[in-house]
Amino acid sequence: MFNAYKLVNPEGFISKNDIDFEMFPEIFDRIVNVENYFSPTINTALQSLVKQNLKWDEFDTQIILLLDKVIQTKDLPQYINLSLSSIEKRKAILKRQILDQKSSDKELIAKCKMLKLI
Repeated sequence: MFNAYKLVNPEGFISKNDIDFEMFPEIFDRIVNVENYFSPTINTALQSLVKQNLKWDEFDTQIILLLDKVIQTKDLPQYINLSLSSIEKRKAILKRQILDQKSSDKELIAKCKMLKLI
């Protein structure tokens, strides 16, 4: 499932156990209106897989939360007991593993929120 998610990067991913006749039109409308939709089962599975694959820890959570509060990377060592070099390395690893590309902090934060890592 995780490989399919990373390769395809779908706008919607639904477990057949999470869908019924009444929900389908709403889900379809959300995807057509450029919203991503992941069913509860898929969300839970993706969160678990991402955390296992990333070896996500509390420092990663703190880094992303502080970046989300618009605190610059250079200032993060004042808030987290890590060196600037360690923080930058962690950010680079997270970007590479979550996004498979060079990206901005905003893109990283958005993806972490979508995956419900924060």
